[in-house]
Amino acid sequence: MPLNKYYEKSFTHIDCKVEGDKIYKTLYSTLVLKTEEDELRYKLPFAICFNKNDIIHTEKTYNITEVKVNGEPIEILEKYLICDDSPVEQDKKIYYFEYPLTLKKGTNTIYYVSKSVVNISDNTYSKTIAVPCKNCVVEMYLQNDDYKLLGQGFAIDKEKTVDVQYFDNACRIEFKDWIIPGDGCIFVINPQK
Repeated sequence: MPLNKYYEKSFTHIDCKVEGDKIYKTLYSTLVLKTEEDELRYKLPFAICFNKNDIIHTEKTYNITEVKVNGEPIEILEKYLICDDSPVEQDKKIYYFEYPLTLKKGTNTIYYVSKSVVNISDNTYSKTIAVPCKNCVVEMYLQNDDYKLLGQGFAIDKEKTVDVQYFDNACRIEFKDWIIPGDGCIFVINPQK
């Protein structure tokens, strides 16, 4: 049975810095989505979840600064950035961007930039895949020598699929084969000892 929608490629680069008691992240993401049908409304797949206790109320917790679909910029309007105070998980706050977007049949490229700021106690970042993905890379660069970065990928066949590489203040996680919804990775920022 052929897939009617999948990612040919998912690439995310994260610049992360720790300043005082806050963690700032800027995410640059590119998704290459293949679909067998035109979609009238597509919920862009970059929801982000925060623990309510880790939100900094004096700054904007989450912001999307740029979106392009097939090279065409999309105007970022606040009405499309949804904040869900989930009654199911009362300690969570979920943000997502829902734009009335028409994807064409075939290959579509979605590029976006988002920023977040949280309390230093929210020292993890995780990403899971929403649709099957043929090639996925997530890399994080940490701009603070007082902290170290750990990364781990998770997939059904982790031993054959996941490759974790460390560089100076950076971690790159690459999935070398297909991954399915629920597979993904996690990064943890800890103080150097």
